[in-house]
Amino acid sequence: MIWVTWRQHRAQAITCLALFGVLAVLAVTIGIQMRAAFGGDGLPACLARSGGAGCPAVITSFVDRFGHDVSSIMNVPLIAIPGLPVPFNGDGLTFTASLLCAFGLAVLAGLLLRNTIAAIVIAYIGWEIPTTVVALMSGPIRIPAPAVMRIGCPAGCPGAGTGTVPPVTGHLGDFVLGVTRSGGQLVVSYLPASRFWTEQLIQGGLYLAVVAIALGAAMWLLHRRTT
Repeated sequence: MIWVTWRQHRAQAITCLALFGVLAVLAVTIGIQMRAAFGGDGLPACLARSGGAGCPAVITSFVDRFGHDVSSIMNVPLIAIPGLPVPFNGDGLTFTASLLCAFGLAVLAGLLLRNTIAAIVIAYIGWEIPTTVVALMSGPIRIPAPAVMRIGCPAGCPGAGTGTVPPVTGHLGDFVLGVTRSGGQLVVSYLPASRFWTEQLIQGGLYLAVVAIALGAAMWLLHRRTT
């Protein structure tokens, strides 16, 4: 059955792989250009010194040059190779692991229930449980824990915020969670780009643990029914 499915859909599969390959090359190329421009324009030092208040023209130029590119490739995590900026957006390995989790739960529900609609509903409810846990880990309960940076800003840096591009931390790829002003300083809570893979492994590992249990139970049921 697997061979027949491959023979029927191999053209579509090869086309999709080719498109993903082109997208990967595009994402890596843009990531390298962004990294070079970010460092060459002196943005890290300016952002760390004044939260962007001292270089609005340079920030505007950077956003005008790369803003469309970033949105058009949807922050593809493929630019997260060593030395390149990394987006925190819940995609990457976590997204792939969540799909595998849904598949494993659907297989198990299909073996346990004769009704297809009921199996789909039960599988979805089961998938929502680890998904809710992952959402909590990305929101109220931050795992890994965020870092805190204090930036001197006597003028208040009115343009600095969580959605500032580039991030006020001065490191392309950092995910800024909160910006508060205290005594002439910006207090920035953020997840460093270096913690991206830690977050991915923790969240993805939760999904993979669920799918391992689900598929293991499904294989046990199949073995039991055929022996």
